Amino acid sequence: NSIGDVQFAANYLQTKLMNGFRANSDEFLMFSAPAINHYPNGYKKIIYKPAVKDEGDIHYVKFNNVFGIRNISRKKHIIKRVKQMKLDLNERYVIISYSPSMAYINAAVRLSKMFKNSITISLLPDLPQFVSLSSRKSLIYSTLKKIDIASFSKQIKKFDGYIFLTDAMNEYI
Repeated sequence: NSIGDVQFAANYLQTKLMNGFRANSDEFLMFSAPAINHYPNGYKKIIYKPAVKDEGDIHYVKFNNVFGIRNISRKKHIIKRVKQMKLDLNERYVIISYSPSMAYINAAVRLSKMFKNSITISLLPDLPQFVSLSSRKSLIYSTLKKIDIASFSKQIKKFDGYIFLTDAMNEYI
């Protein structure tokens, strides 16, 4: 259903993280709302529905993929899926967000409020100011990108720790 580029790097990172968690932890849960291009320019359908069923410890979420509201929808559906698991709110969880997308950052911050004993870690392969850069930018896109960067700068400070893929990333946080 994708039109144009597919986010293979994000999917590859998720697969490697998942394999690492499985190999080193008796228990983990992963909630996935994949990084796909938005409807209508980059994806054929308004609603993203996972092509695969949940795989034990991996839970895929559907979301509205319309430009401008997809991040809100991804956040909402990740939180909804976590709530459906009926996890112990007093348990200590490590919540890891591995994308600079505000959908995942905001979901992790919200989950850390639900699970008060949890710790939050942001694994940052990139920063929002370096993601989805194109030579053709509309005024709406540029405005939303500025809001995204400002929101990221505020929300990322609510995390307990960070994992950077390069030393230079540390300078931006």
